[in-house]
Amino acid sequence: MSTKLPKALIKELDELMRQLLRGNADERGTAMTRLLAFEQAGKISLGLLTEMAENSNPTAAMYAIGALGRNGHSDAVKQLLALASRHREGNPLLLETVVDALGEAGSKAATPVLLGLIGAGGSWKNRLMGKISRRKESSGANEERFRAYMLLPVMRAIEKIGDPKAAEAIGDFLEHKDPLVRCHAIRTFMNSGVASRSQTLQKLADSDPIDIVKELAAIAVSKLSPLPEHLNN
Repeated sequence: MSTKLPKALIKELDELMRQLLRGNADERGTAMTRLLAFEQAGKISLGLLTEMAENSNPTAAMYAIGALGRNGHSDAVKQLLALASRHREGNPLLLETVVDALGEAGSKAATPVLLGLIGAGGSWKNRLMGKISRRKESSGANEERFRAYMLLPVMRAIEKIGDPKAAEAIGDFLEHKDPLVRCHAIRTFMNSGVASRSQTLQKLADSDPIDIVKELAAIAVSKLSPLPEHLNN
């Protein structure tokens, strides 16, 4: 680890990473608990996390990516956005980890990139993500498979972020065939306070075939409905 830290801390971090990468289940659990404690105490610098997030070992990289999300600083978000672009055509598990971390960070700056991963949000997404693919086939079946794979992780992330722009962009997903996608879409509207799809939400509350979706939609309708006039005074 090249980041300058106290020698004793570097030694302990190296040992914890050794346990995380090569230890048994108990050792990995203990190492992760200790690393989380270091994060909370501010002992693991943003620079170190950035370095670790680019480690060739997926376990180390995934830990650091998650830690960047828990850090939540604007510089951590910038690093996560760069990683999202880099892993767009790389390891899908690492990309999913980056998406989860962006949701954990809760920054609206992540909205365009997240929407771009599922083909939502308008033509500006390509400018932020770069070219959607370097190969022609990705615009067809491969791209559709990629978007389908990323849909649930992205929906989870934008639900946590609660950006009104994201809610407006994913309105059609309120009627997606997957009930989990519908649930995340409903929560996105609730968390962002957007009432523009109230009719669709009411439809779901009245007739969705999945009870949890019906109940969640009913809660959303109630939460997003305007107060009676006498309560607004």
